[in-house]
Amino acid sequence: MRALFMIAAAAMVIAPAGGCAEPDFAECTVQCDTDSDCPSSLTCNGEGYCTQSSTATCTTRPDAGSPSDGAPIDAPMPPMSDGMSDDGGMPPFDAGDDDGGGPPPFDGGGPDGDPPFEPSNGLGSAQLSGVTGAIDTSGSDDVIIDTVTGEIRQGTTTLRDPGQGIHQGISFTFSDDGFAFGVTSVDLDAPVRVDGDNPLQIVSAGDVHITSVMDATGGCVIGSDSFCGGPGGGDGDGEPFCGAGNEGTGQNGGGGGGYGQAGAGGIGAECSLVFGGGVCGSASIEPLTGGGGGGIAAGSGADGGGGGGAVQIVSFTTIVIGSAGGGLAGINVGGAGGEGQFGGGGGGGAGGAILLEAPAITLHAAAVLAANGGGGGCGSITGAGETGALSSVPARGGCPGGTNPGGRGGALNMLPAPGSCEAGHGGGAGRIRINVPASAFDDFGAIISPKASRGG
Repeated sequence: MRALFMIAAAAMVIAPAGGCAEPDFAECTVQCDTDSDCPSSLTCNGEGYCTQSSTATCTTRPDAGSPSDGAPIDAPMPPMSDGMSDDGGMPPFDAGDDDGGGPPPFDGGGPDGDPPFEPSNGLGSAQLSGVTGAIDTSGSDDVIIDTVTGEIRQGTTTLRDPGQGIHQGISFTFSDDGFAFGVTSVDLDAPVRVDGDNPLQIVSAGDVHITSVMDATGGCVIGSDSFCGGPGGGDGDGEPFCGAGNEGTGQNGGGGGGYGQAGAGGIGAECSLVFGGGVCGSASIEPLTGGGGGGIAAGSGADGGGGGGAVQIVSFTTIVIGSAGGGLAGINVGGAGGEGQFGGGGGGGAGGAILLEAPAITLHAAAVLAANGGGGGCGSITGAGETGALSSVPARGGCPGGTNPGGRGGALNMLPAPGSCEAGHGGGAGRIRINVPASAFDDFGAIISPKASRGG
């Protein structure tokens, strides 16, 4: 159904203060598919406009005007094109268009009658208002995307200045879950690290192509500490967060963080009861949030690993990760490993969230989407657990094979494992979701860990 999105200002009469009367719409000012799309006094004619009579015409009216002579304010606009049909409507978004263009509506759907594409978490065309810039990177210098300030830089080059609004043609505006970047397209061919407390949300009017690795794992960017959550994930320093692992008291290690899986805990007869964080969030990844942090080991002061971050990428056209015959590419939101310490290791952080949404998505053979849990820290030396890797291999706990080893993290077909009593326990895997029409999803053997849920 078309929304009543085209209302000529001069044709609408507002009810007096305190009244609740329906506005009076002029003929040929509202587009429609059926009579139910029209105000109660009008019906849907054969041209797709609301009129007094179903046989009335709009596009042949003598006052309809034309682009060259300046149409009057109440003249109907041509139907909005979905970018795939030759119906004479408005063209799809073109970043180089002198007239400002504008993003196409999210009504493109997939081929073969697939339902219309609608992004989640409140994202859509609003993030693209006034956008003229793309995120386009190449080379070996790391790209840093800051989800708090909106700054994007590569090496010593600033690709987007910090601050809300539009800078270098790229928007950074409020969203339901923090802030979202709006761009004309994305082409990432250089390593990317996502920094900041907010989830990463990118809305692109055009294609998104990732041939490098985007890192939104738990762990602090600066320094060697691992307790910081990834963007949108929970910290592993005991702060409350959905799925946070339980604190290990005495000589006991901390519980693993939870998200898509529950974190591991220590419940052996010789251990004090230590729980991992529970399953939280939803399969649809609404709202957008990362994984829970691992629990601290109170006796030693060892921190848990930070939960993996949350990444949502929306494209009006297509998302492609990797390339035919290309090298490793993908997105990693693994949980960080817990710190190791004599007298108690920290729990591993849970994996975070990856949400991809587009009318068409392609994952090449060397592509990887990973939201694996972090390993627990060693309980007898300073060996930290591994951070969830860009693979389906579970992260190992600290000092594997040694005294008081930490538990492994959760991954594809693998639950997180408890460590020894003194060691940290493994963090659970996170969540991955791919929203795309079934007929427009091409997977050429990509690694997805854990298994993704699907939506149309």
